[in-house]
Amino acid sequence: MTVRTTVTIILLISTSALVHAEPPHAATAGRSSLLTATAESADSHPLLPCLELAREGFERIEQEIRDYTCVLEKREWIDGKLTGPERIFAKVRHERSDDDQMVTPFGVYMKFLEPEGVAGREILFVKQSDQSKMLVRKGGKRFAFLTVSLDPTSRMAMLGNRYPITEFGIKRLVQRMIDLGTKELAYQECKVDIRSSLDVADHQHACTCIEVTHPIKRDPFQYHIARIYLDEVLNVPVRFESYDWPSEGSDQPVLHEEYIYRDLKLNVALSDEEFESDYSTYKFR
Repeated sequence: MTVRTTVTIILLISTSALVHAEPPHAATAGRSSLLTATAESADSHPLLPCLELAREGFERIEQEIRDYTCVLEKREWIDGKLTGPERIFAKVRHERSDDDQMVTPFGVYMKFLEPEGVAGREILFVKQSDQSKMLVRKGGKRFAFLTVSLDPTSRMAMLGNRYPITEFGIKRLVQRMIDLGTKELAYQECKVDIRSSLDVADHQHACTCIEVTHPIKRDPFQYHIARIYLDEVLNVPVRFESYDWPSEGSDQPVLHEEYIYRDLKLNVALSDEEFESDYSTYKFR
C-alpha cells in the first residue's frame, strides 16, 4: 500500500503575519500526515531537499533518457494577458555522444494541435551550433504554406512565447528549477510542501507535487507559488505551474505559466530522419 504523506517545512525570519492564498489544486490526495519544522540555519534551508531531488532527476534524464514524444499543453502570461491553452505534439531528442565521440545534437519537432488559428503549424529545430536556425511553417492565415528560417531568440520567433525553443522540454525545465532554487538559497524565507501519491487529472500515473511558496512579496522572488509534479512511475516532471501575487483588490494568485506534458513516451528511438525537414510526414517543403 502506498503511504500518502504531506511534509511542510516552514522557514521564517520575519515577524510579520503570513497570509498564503491557495489556488485550487489540480490534484486530490487521501489521508495525509503533517510535519512542521523551523530551520535554524542555511544548512537546513527548506529548498535543499527539493534541489537534491531535482539534481538527481537531472542526472537521471541525462543518463537514461535519449528521446521522447509528448503532447504539451501550455498557458503563459505575455504582454499583460494569459495566453492559451495551446496543445502541441512534440518530438524531443537530447544531445548525446556515442563511444566514438560522435555527437547527436539536440532536436525538437513541434506540430500545433490547438487552438484552431495555429493548428497545423510545424516547427523544427536542430542545434548544430550557436547559429542554428529554426524552421517554421504556417505562421498564420496570411502565410499558411510559407516556410521561414528564424533565429530562435529573434523577435518574430519569440512572439507568444516566454522561452525560446532552445529551452523546450523536461530536461531544461528541471535545469531552470535548479538554477532558480540555487539562487534562492541566499534568502531565508519560503515554505515547501511535498505531497505524494496524488491523482492528477488526465495523468496515467500518480504524482508527487512539490509546492514552493514565498508568503511575502519581495523583489528577489520571481514567483509567489510554484508547483512541479513528478510522475512516480516515469520519475520525471510532467507538470509545472507558477503564480504571481494577487493583484490589488483580489485574494487569488495570478497564473503566469503552466506546462503539462501528456501522453509522455520515453526512449522511443526517434530516427535521425525525423529531425530532417524533408521527413515524409512533414510539410516544410
